[in-house]
Amino acid sequence: YEQIAAPVLCNEIAAGKLPRVVGKYRSIEQTMMFLKKPAMWFAMFSEFNDPFEGKFCLADDARMPKKQIQRLRDGITRHLDSYGVLCLTYNLNNILMWAHYADKHHGAILVFDMTEDPVFFSAPFEVTYTFNYPAYSLAEHKQTLRCMATKFMRWHHENEIRVLKPNCHGLRTVKKKALKKIVFGCKASDENVARVIEEMKVQGGYEHVVLQKAVMSKHAYELEYVDVER
Repeated sequence: YEQIAAPVLCNEIAAGKLPRVVGKYRSIEQTMMFLKKPAMWFAMFSEFNDPFEGKFCLADDARMPKKQIQRLRDGITRHLDSYGVLCLTYNLNNILMWAHYADKHHGAILVFDMTEDPVFFSAPFEVTYTFNYPAYSLAEHKQTLRCMATKFMRWHHENEIRVLKPNCHGLRTVKKKALKKIVFGCKASDENVARVIEEMKVQGGYEHVVLQKAVMSKHAYELEYVDVER
């Protein structure tokens, strides 16, 4: 699956259909853990906090008995849960996401170039945001993927990219060279920035990684990123 999907990923990025650079908002402790063991967690839908994740409606339910509908729903749900999901974003400067996913701006963003490890990042799907559940049709099984990459419209600010892998659950190692940048939150302490820099030196293989820090704008509700020296 991954060997087939990896070239497709690179082709779609080259064609401008997918972003090349994606990020993961993290706490400082999660950032330190990543540097020690460069891996990310592929979760099942049943593990997500949002109970609406993976929900769908059946396009053909009007013509089926209730018991058959329930069996079909249960089967689709089990199929969805057989996939591992890694949630990323191409929105790397979002105040809300800094607050929600990066320890209230005390954390960092891990920024990746997907073309540096296309096997790991295959296969990514850009999330669709809508007010209604996606419709699953027996005649179009590809819509299963749409069920896994659809969320409620109010989450649209996340600009989410989901990496979906069949029969994959848990930590998966990613190549160090895929990590291109670490951006520290505007509330990240000098002590924690120094801890991360020291850990990068101890572990090795991160010499190419650019370091930046978010700074609150003096004139608007926005963040500016400035370079950090090692």
